Amino acid sequence: MNAQTVIVLVVVSLAATFIARRVWRTVQAAKQTADGCGADCGCGTSSKSPQ
Repeated sequence: MNAQTVIVLVVVSLAATFIARRVWRTVQAAKQTADGCGADCGCGTSSKSPQ
């Protein structure tokens, strides 16, 4: 293998690792949100109560 092939393999491996990590974190965050809340708990809304 020449140097260009090694560099390409390293870059592609890093990109695949980055994408896999993002997917993993997204799935884990969705699981945590789903576990802690009911369907109508209102914790996901950003509206403020009128004063």
